[in-house]
Amino acid sequence: MIVRIGIVVVVIAVAGLVLLHLLGTGLGVEVPTAGSPQARAIAPSLVASRAERQRAAAVDAGVARPKQILFGDLHVHSSFSVDAFQLTLPMSGGEGLHPVSDACDFARFCASLDFWSINDHAASLNGRRWRET
Repeated sequence: MIVRIGIVVVVIAVAGLVLLHLLGTGLGVEVPTAGSPQARAIAPSLVASRAERQRAAAVDAGVARPKQILFGDLHVHSSFSVDAFQLTLPMSGGEGLHPVSDACDFARFCASLDFWSINDHAASLNGRRWRET
């Protein structure tokens, strides 16, 4: 009787470990990558207009050599990191997987960041995911 209970406990533990492993690898689901993000080019006249307004504002402020302030985020996780993956699952209240391309699109189109850096945890990156980042 004790041997049977021990076997059942071991089987349940192994099944739980297999399930955790599958969840950590995304259940074998390939995360689609869109390749290079495509953005509409900003018209050269608009770029020149912005630069001229910046120069004029610098002159008005009495700054001899205007400085440029950039906004960014140097610590971004995609759902390639196990902790971010678990938080993006619908059963955790998340909205689903977010690969690196989503982080890039968010930084560019939603947050209008000048720079950002992907910092997924190395423990969850395999060769394919590393190339995708």
